[in-house]
Amino acid sequence: MNNLVPQIRRFAGAAALAAGLAFAGHTPVAAQALVQLDAPVIVTSIGQSLDAFSVQLAVKRAGVEPQYDNHMTADDVAKSDAKTIFLAVGASVKGFGEAGISIDQEVARTSKILDAAKMKSMKVVMIHLGGKDRRDDLSDQLIKVVAPRSDVIIVVPGSDDDGLIKGIADKAGIPYRTTKSAVTLAEDVKTAFGSGT
Repeated sequence: MNNLVPQIRRFAGAAALAAGLAFAGHTPVAAQALVQLDAPVIVTSIGQSLDAFSVQLAVKRAGVEPQYDNHMTADDVAKSDAKTIFLAVGASVKGFGEAGISIDQEVARTSKILDAAKMKSMKVVMIHLGGKDRRDDLSDQLIKVVAPRSDVIIVVPGSDDDGLIKGIADKAGIPYRTTKSAVTLAEDVKTAFGSGT
């Protein structure tokens, strides 16, 4: 399968490990630009779902210990030494209720996180793992905030049947990747780093 891939570099002391993050692609080869992503890594949820937990597990199994906080704030991002931030986008009504926040507050939090990431020159990776079940109006509001400001976008089948996310990616020239599931995402990251359990 033809597949150009994002790269993640993990630093260990003065040495660096560079590897290709092999996301199985439905993306045409011509559209697959190379994206350089570096560790350290931070992971948070955009939408208060638990998808970010799956993302941080994928990174951890690759041999990189990410900073993970489902409720990460812009101040947390600003204080971090991370080079890459993974944003797992997908709205959870239950999550909003438990956190005691509204969609408007989550949109504001998201915008501030993105501003802080830009100020720190972090690469932004948007991931949507929820498939059709997490593509409602609330999720779409968050996608429209995050996707245009991302450096690479990763979705699973069903997450983008209407082409909203790919349309944003194509318009902005953002690399767009697909992976089969949260499980294969973990395998892709593990392969990239050549480590993990």
